[in-house]
Amino acid sequence: MFDLARYLVGDIGGVHARLTTHAPRNDPAGRPLYGACDAATLLIEFRYGGQGTIELSAVARPHDPALEQAVVLHGEAGSLTASFGLFTAPPRMELAGGDNGFQALAIPADYLQGIDPAQPVGPQMGALFSQPGIGSRSFVDAILSGQSVAPSFYEGWQAQRVIDAALVSHEQRGWVEV
Repeated sequence: MFDLARYLVGDIGGVHARLTTHAPRNDPAGRPLYGACDAATLLIEFRYGGQGTIELSAVARPHDPALEQAVVLHGEAGSLTASFGLFTAPPRMELAGGDNGFQALAIPADYLQGIDPAQPVGPQMGALFSQPGIGSRSFVDAILSGQSVAPSFYEGWQAQRVIDAALVSHEQRGWVEV
């Protein structure tokens, strides 16, 4: 989500995080694992001054109708929402602005990369991520062909900086600069 936020809006400058563990886990020897959060809520400030919220959970039930991935961008003239329910709803995009209300937008075919836009994404993921040029397969293909990879190490480093700041923020219960 940090990569997506940076891609859509820009660099993250600060975070205020609340990290929780709802399902404690043990290591292979049976000792409790400490510090492994399974849910997070972050307030974020972008370097240019915008703000956002990121909520994540690793313990939501995978077939729950509430399990949805959504990105909502608000601007001066309206809002853009892109979302899908992993197993419950097909991908959709909507634009809202002024007196027009919500207006459905077509998702460009090259964004869908071979998935059926009328079906939920979850059941299609196995076939989707085994195709050349998709997900982790694109990383392997780039290495084999000697091409550069996107996202790069730099993007991974930027995401790790946000994660590190979120851990400090949770511990200190306040805003932390990235």
